[in-house]
Amino acid sequence: MKQLVFKSTLFIILLIGMLSLLDDVFIYKKTGPVALVNSFYEAAKNEIDILCLGNSHMNRGIDPILLEAKTGLRTEMLVGGGLEIAHIYYNLRNALETQRPKLVIIETYPLSMRNSINNKANNEITQTLFGYKTMMKYGAFTYRGMAVGKRGGDIFDRFSIFPFHEEWAEPDKFYLYLEKKKEYNSGLEFQQIQRKSPFIPQAQIDVFNTKKFDGEDIHLIPQEKRYLRKILDLSREFNFQLMIFTVPVYDAYYKQTKEGMMLMKKQIEELTKDYGNTSYFDYNDLLGGVDDSYLINERVIGKSQHLNYKGILQTTDAVASFIKEQYSFGNETNTSNRNTVESFVFSGNHNSGPSLIGDVISINGKSVYGSNQFDTITLKKWVKKVNIKGWFTSENEKDTLKSKKIILRKDDRFVFISEAEVKPWRNPLIDKLFGAEKRKFGYTFNLDKRMLLPGEYEVFHLIENSEGAFGIQKMKPLLRID
Repeated sequence: MKQLVFKSTLFIILLIGMLSLLDDVFIYKKTGPVALVNSFYEAAKNEIDILCLGNSHMNRGIDPILLEAKTGLRTEMLVGGGLEIAHIYYNLRNALETQRPKLVIIETYPLSMRNSINNKANNEITQTLFGYKTMMKYGAFTYRGMAVGKRGGDIFDRFSIFPFHEEWAEPDKFYLYLEKKKEYNSGLEFQQIQRKSPFIPQAQIDVFNTKKFDGEDIHLIPQEKRYLRKILDLSREFNFQLMIFTVPVYDAYYKQTKEGMMLMKKQIEELTKDYGNTSYFDYNDLLGGVDDSYLINERVIGKSQHLNYKGILQTTDAVASFIKEQYSFGNETNTSNRNTVESFVFSGNHNSGPSLIGDVISINGKSVYGSNQFDTITLKKWVKKVNIKGWFTSENEKDTLKSKKIILRKDDRFVFISEAEVKPWRNPLIDKLFGAEKRKFGYTFNLDKRMLLPGEYEVFHLIENSEGAFGIQKMKPLLRID
């Protein structure tokens, strides 16, 4: 009997060990939280300057690569759907095993999105396994984080081979995935997910505008205060600055819940006042909430709202500006060396990469080439789409291009970088104007105009070649959005 128990125990230990070692292999990475945690582990030891922690609202609030480009500080983010402040604490404990960030940023949704029944009954924090199980590598803090509050899910959800089985069950599909993974860039994969963010439909807007919201649950319960103190104690122990900020919400929701948000802010400031290393950036109070053009399509109409790419651009810029105004880290930080479109665009050094050739042919059907040149093309309020047609490529015919993008730059605070909006346009007009050999470089760019702020935009062509070098070409005319 003892031998059977011993063998069974040994088998379970070996099985768990094997599943833990292979866990990363079976994670399907086309989800924001999974891509981000892997981006975190791609960073060298003590390389991260800014660490952002939160749930899906941080995921839909800040673009870490853009924040890095705007501040010059290496930035990573750890998020998960439905995470609460206890899980944030354990994610931070895990992160501090390998990193010494100068600034840790936490958003307030994990402090106010608990199940309301726990708030009024036993003050427990409901455990949320969704997103958390794949957040960090296996270890003591990971398991302790999983055990917080009431247990949800079952043991099989703790190993990626089981919840992601649909992604690896087909051998051919799994083989192609493993091949692609060899050149995988987690941070850039996350950006592609962030940028594909549809607008909230009118039917949901109508529900939001007539729905009654209650801000009574937006305050700290005893356990939330305890875990926030634990995070504050870590800030002293590991000598980092702590920034707490509010991700923007829909203005119709904010108007009804502002009193609760102000109470939560007061409670947080009361808890942090004796630490001297904490700041509170209330972006919602500054904005008064945002309109529907900043929101994505939601599965459930309620207090959980998420920003689209337009909202992410503005929130990231506001956070970057706040950091530059409030903090000075001197020579203690790591100079960001990630080669990204954002780092290239905001560096101002645009002369070192490949040269481009190309032209804009038309904007919203109006010819802007040759004798039909304009200083500015204006799109009135009633126009719903932005459509640009043209062609561009590298001047060096031997260059192999990895990507082609359109950039619309209002100013340094709002720069739209295309993702899936640029499509091939193989039109005979290109043959007629520029020669048949240029037709294969034709493009059409389509964008919902709501994604842009009112104002004047410079239009740029951008390429990235196979060696990772970027080239940019400023085009005419200017684009004015009314």
